[in-house]
Amino acid sequence: MKNRLIYSCLVFFPLVSFGTSLQDVYNSTLQNDESIKTSYYDFESKKKDVDIAKARYLPNFTSTIAKTNRTYTTNTAIESEEKEDYYSYELSVSQPIIDYSIYSSIKEAQVSNKFGDLLFKDDKQKIVLDAINIFIDGLISKSLINSTEKEFKYYEVRRLQFEEMYRLNLIAKSQLDKSKLEYNEILIKLNSYKNNFKLQALKLSHYMNEDITPLEDVINFEQFETNYDFDKLVSENYQLQASKVAIDLTKQRLETAKSGHYPVLDLVANYTKYESDNFINDYTNERSIGIQLKIPLYQGGSVRDKIEKNKLIYQSSKFDLLDKTEKLKNEYEELTLSKEIQIDKIKTYELAIKDTEIYYNSVLLSYEKNLKNRVDLSEAEYQLIKKRHEINEAKYEKLRIDLRLKFLIGKLESLQ
Repeated sequence: MKNRLIYSCLVFFPLVSFGTSLQDVYNSTLQNDESIKTSYYDFESKKKDVDIAKARYLPNFTSTIAKTNRTYTTNTAIESEEKEDYYSYELSVSQPIIDYSIYSSIKEAQVSNKFGDLLFKDDKQKIVLDAINIFIDGLISKSLINSTEKEFKYYEVRRLQFEEMYRLNLIAKSQLDKSKLEYNEILIKLNSYKNNFKLQALKLSHYMNEDITPLEDVINFEQFETNYDFDKLVSENYQLQASKVAIDLTKQRLETAKSGHYPVLDLVANYTKYESDNFINDYTNERSIGIQLKIPLYQGGSVRDKIEKNKLIYQSSKFDLLDKTEKLKNEYEELTLSKEIQIDKIKTYELAIKDTEIYYNSVLLSYEKNLKNRVDLSEAEYQLIKKRHEINEAKYEKLRIDLRLKFLIGKLESLQ
């Protein structure tokens, strides 16, 4: 009875660990992943496009210093050729009065920032979700290793029993050889699972950018339960929001392209001071102020081509939104069905575990009364641990689906 009590404690009261939890994976990846940092600084740099566009509305001051050697012919009674060396100090200023391209560029930069913000949010959550999926793979591998170790123990005890039976001439050598073969196959499989787990831990450390402590099992699966309808998914999905903004962005880029056909009106002023060695025709300064109107006449068709290009991109962006909405709907339906399948598996495994526990306790009781041998007990232990691994795997796959749904609706931040 002592063995049964100890085993029950191990089954129903998992040891509390202080390793790497799911929340740790989320927080560390969000803070330390280099790709997220790169995306952040790239997005922050693009915010400056608005200020750059607005700066075109401000006065533009230019200062010029020049040294000039000039040769010219005088138009006097006696025509003569003169030479002159002079310095000029010029200050020019221009102020846009009407320039639609500036206004359009500001609007374009503002919409582009909104578009970039949505993509950045989606990108960083996608990276975090990739790390979490590796974490879940690791937990499944951890459970599989535990199950396979029990299977290995069963085949090890069985092999030892067969060796003893062969020594007593109770079985043929082929039966002993087969038991050794099965034992080695399980050993190879166990080592393969352990190596795969090491690789998963290494990949996870690359995302988190820190050493991985033992993975902490998820106990409370209910806290991650997710139930969203498709309409809510459509309204809050970052990719769809970005696609809608992309339509506005391409429309604004079309307006910016059209501005190449519009005239530009500027206020211009100029002041120049001269220092010349010509004492006959000496002059000291020049002042001018005026309004400058630029009317585009011909630019090789480049403006027209830009307009046509952006019209096509605009149409493409509308179809892109429809395509992404359809793909989201398909994924939502697939995830919903997959979740129902995992829930059904969990219910089935829960019933199977109860029957397997009854079987294990029966074998244990028979073993204590010397009615069953060690091989029978090891096989019963393995069957129970195997069923527990199967239900753990189903729960983790359901968790993976719930977190994917959270990501699709932009609510993965709730893990913080």
